[in-house]
Amino acid sequence: MTRKQVKKRVVTKKQDKVGLRITLLLVWFLAGLYFGIAGWAKIYTNDLIRQAEEAHLKVDCSDPNGGFEYNGETYCTMEDVIVDQSVERVENLRLQWVSYLPDPLPMLLAAFAFGAVGSVVRILRMIIAAQELSSFYTLSLSPALGGMTAFMLLGLSSLLPSVFTDAKISLNPTVVPFLSLFAGAFSEHIQKWFQTRLDKIFGIQKEKTDAT
Repeated sequence: MTRKQVKKRVVTKKQDKVGLRITLLLVWFLAGLYFGIAGWAKIYTNDLIRQAEEAHLKVDCSDPNGGFEYNGETYCTMEDVIVDQSVERVENLRLQWVSYLPDPLPMLLAAFAFGAVGSVVRILRMIIAAQELSSFYTLSLSPALGGMTAFMLLGLSSLLPSVFTDAKISLNPTVVPFLSLFAGAFSEHIQKWFQTRLDKIFGIQKEKTDAT
């Protein structure tokens, strides 16, 4: 009696709304880059203005023989020229709107946006490794989690030094995007690390309370 061969049916998982999920991923990435660059441009220009103000204290701007010329105008210091060049680049990129945001909103905007971009990079790495597109839920919330994690890491980087010293600490503008990208790319690990430390702290406090 010949045994009847049963053909195995390959069940393929249907990718629901694949186009929508790819579009969502692109929106997060492009929007993150746009708003991240806008926020970073503002804090970078602010830092240049601070350097120009410090340079003014070292020279006599009323000296007619001093100064630097740029685009037909005379500037007191070279730092002033660099500030003007930075403002021109912002205008060329159509990012003038960010100059109306009061501090520290540009830094917070840059941190969240680059954190979201870092999270998108992590999602792409997961997609390549698993050869499968992430769920709509993951694509919707993971970049936001990356942005919030960048907030936390940026806050700790700014606040912790002030706990041990009275000096005013200001982050280098070039550090903000890279720190935020790192926070977004490793948001899950950072969140777990924070949770472990908090559980340990509150666990110790609970033990002391119970002992008393």
